[in-house]
Amino acid sequence: MLPDNDNTRQMWLDSSFKDRDAFDDLLQPQLVQDLIATPIDKPTKYNPIGESIVLKKGS
Repeated sequence: MLPDNDNTRQMWLDSSFKDRDAFDDLLQPQLVQDLIATPIDKPTKYNPIGESIVLKKGS
């Protein structure tokens, strides 16, 4: 996911931009928004089988 709060997307799309090091931070695993994870029985049913947990952004 490319961030919206800076010019990263413009750099990514600019064919004349050659500084690949500018994108190193994007290659590090990180959450950019809070996520809710809920265990389910199987993908065809989506029945919750446990407690949901919140995964906080930045973790």
